[in-house]
Amino acid sequence: MRRAALLLALGTAAISSCTSLNAIREPDPATALHEGVTALESQNYARARALLEPLYLEHWEDEVGRRAMLALIAAEVDTRNPDRRLWVAADLSARLLNVPDLEPWIVPVAEAYYLVALELGAHEQRLALGDSAGARLASRQANRVLPTGPEVTIPARITALESERSTLRRRVAELEEQLAASAEELRLTKVELERIKKTIKP
Repeated sequence: MRRAALLLALGTAAISSCTSLNAIREPDPATALHEGVTALESQNYARARALLEPLYLEHWEDEVGRRAMLALIAAEVDTRNPDRRLWVAADLSARLLNVPDLEPWIVPVAEAYYLVALELGAHEQRLALGDSAGARLASRQANRVLPTGPEVTIPARITALESERSTLRRRVAELEEQLAASAEELRLTKVELERIKKTIKP
């Protein structure tokens, strides 16, 4: 009898210890959100992602999960993030807009993030990764109609400007060659005129 009581006590202690360790290892969602946002504020993007990604995946139906998604989207469009992924920001925004019974205040924020990610080059970034089907899939999965992106993205504008600059450089080079040829022709004409003047002098 004493042995059974001892085993029961040891088992209870072991379960309590495991529960305590799990509580230490896995903070509650509100704490995880706070720590993730704090990491984001200190520009520790890797830690912020490690804390916020599982939070939104496990609690996407709750307010804490949706706030985690917004924080993750902000991290992916942040120009200070050396590993930012604009296509992930666009996808997360589309997924957030796909959440049923979304709080009204989240809608314009998620739409704005979505449009910013597109304008900054989410589509071009995805194409560079060889994933052209992903964006179409994300758009089709959205319950809500996603806002229309910009007609011309910033990367497209930069490409157009670089192309225009290259064209202008070639044109300038051609004009410089023509000017040099005209100058040489004028010099030869002057030389010929001087020769003619000398021959007709009495």
